Amino acid sequence: MTAIRAIVFDLYGTVLHLRSPEFQNRMGGLVTAPRRDWVRFLREELLVRRFGSREEIVEAALARFPAANADAARAAALEVLAREIDSVEPEPAARSVLGFLRRRGLKLAVLTNSASPYREPLARSGLEEDLDAVLFSCDLGARKPEPATYAAVLSALGVRADESLMIGDSLANDVEGPAAAGMASLLIARSGHPASIGRFADLAWLAGLERGAPELLVEAGRRVELGGVAGSIARLDLLPDTLQGRYNLVATADVVWDDGLRERVYLKRFRHPEAVRVEQFARRLHGEIGVATNRVAVLPGAEPLLLARAVSGEKLGAEHVDPDLAFEIGRQIASGFVFANADLRPRNAFLTRFGARPGLTLLDYEYALFDRALDLSDLPERFDPRALARRSESELLARGQRRVLTRATIQRARRAFFDARAVGEPVLAAYREGWREVHQAARAAAARLEEMLRERIEQEPPLVIGTEAYRRALLPLDVRDLLERVALDPDRACDLCF
Repeated sequence: MTAIRAIVFDLYGTVLHLRSPEFQNRMGGLVTAPRRDWVRFLREELLVRRFGSREEIVEAALARFPAANADAARAAALEVLAREIDSVEPEPAARSVLGFLRRRGLKLAVLTNSASPYREPLARSGLEEDLDAVLFSCDLGARKPEPATYAAVLSALGVRADESLMIGDSLANDVEGPAAAGMASLLIARSGHPASIGRFADLAWLAGLERGAPELLVEAGRRVELGGVAGSIARLDLLPDTLQGRYNLVATADVVWDDGLRERVYLKRFRHPEAVRVEQFARRLHGEIGVATNRVAVLPGAEPLLLARAVSGEKLGAEHVDPDLAFEIGRQIASGFVFANADLRPRNAFLTRFGARPGLTLLDYEYALFDRALDLSDLPERFDPRALARRSESELLARGQRRVLTRATIQRARRAFFDARAVGEPVLAAYREGWREVHQAARAAAARLEEMLRERIEQEPPLVIGTEAYRRALLPLDVRDLLERVALDPDRACDLCF
């Protein structure tokens, strides 16, 4: 089967939604045109002609269907057109889903049967940033399902028909038309169509799009297990763009456990699927040094997903940093230092209070255990620790001397939580005390940490660490570096923060 290189989306009814289609429904009455004639004019004229303004499209309608009171009809038409355009809303997670697909290496385009004024909602949505081509029927002079429209979008993307997938909500325009052109298709509709999904958000959980064999990774009814308790997902809701991160996709999942309790948890799909293993393993390491994390589990399948228990408390905001909170911050940054967490920041921290004492719980350990940025991109075995072990350490280290953990990055992490110049000595002393507690716990657990890390290197699937440009398998030299950090005097290590 030919690999899919590009996805073509319908626009309205798929990515954007008209909440109040007044112009399309009411304009025929404003110009007293028979419904059938108005619909034909809309499809055969307005959708395939380019207009420079809203006024021009209204004038074209008045020229075709003169009104008894042209001025009143013109004003009313412009008003309903404005309301219709203003009513357009994007899918709540459209930017996140499109961005995720593009980061997976797919080209993306929009092919829409739309008149000129309907570019405005797309422009203000910001979605064009993740699109390689945008084709409107009014610019093409043709509308779906005419073969010329599909040929035009394929040409704009530089792909063959069998390398593309059309996604939309119209059987005629987004399934049958593309099929005639040789394209694969996916219908968004609550129907029994064999190649369909119920809603746009379900795209977040489709694996295999690149292979042309979509497979739903998770849906309501899926059995899951977390912390030794089993249950079923009752509802799955993708978070809106405003709550999504930069690279991954996150949803809330309502789970009904077998004991009858209902709980809201989180489900995460990673840009790099193998990162789910780092998230899981890093939490085990933190447990060995007394740093609490939320419970997670890996949901197996064609692509592993992370199931995570919600963290109690509220996201850390612009809190007044008193000694108790500084103690907790010190504990977290010390653990970030020990385990080389390259994503240690307040936005991933949740604040809880047990009585008067605060507690911090961090999320997102995707980039933990990554200190050495080695460029192994030309090595086919960069994700195979056993194959990499056949290369000498000096050869590997020659591929990069940049370290993620530097004095500057450690200071930047601390400054993100508080300004040392703006707090008193009791706060600084408490911060150091928190650091010392965790660092000393790591020293006491050094043998166990080494055992866990070396065992994990030998396990399948391999533990893959790193950021976008430097992804590779965990190596013995990473274990050595971690043990060297653990062996440092806690107070001297803490000095790096200031």
